Amino acid sequence: MDQIGRLYTIGYSRHRTAEALAQLATTHGFTTVIDVRFRPWPPQPKAIVEVANLRYLWDRRLGNAEYKTGGIRIVDLEAVESILERIREGESVAIMCTCADPESCHRRVIADECRRRLPELQVVDL
Repeated sequence: MDQIGRLYTIGYSRHRTAEALAQLATTHGFTTVIDVRFRPWPPQPKAIVEVANLRYLWDRRLGNAEYKTGGIRIVDLEAVESILERIREGESVAIMCTCADPESCHRRVIADECRRRLPELQVVDL
């Protein structure tokens, strides 16, 4: 198998500028940011990603259907395969939510499921 990519997790509330995001992308080598918020509101993260010259994708299937209650339930956890497909092809990608702390965010569930399916995957919280 060729070299696989890495998975990065980003909390938008910690990296609110295009310059900060571009620096992370340059340092870590990802070109795609997958927004895993249930609703892409506010729209600022999309604009920031695009200003940083990164590819922006929104995948509602990976959103947290319980975000209003404080619980965590991924709409369709099987959708992690869309992330893993890119990673298996050698692309490093970042998943982005609003939460600053990855441990209490639903992106931890997504990252853990990706690692369960691809044990050699390196996951880096930024």
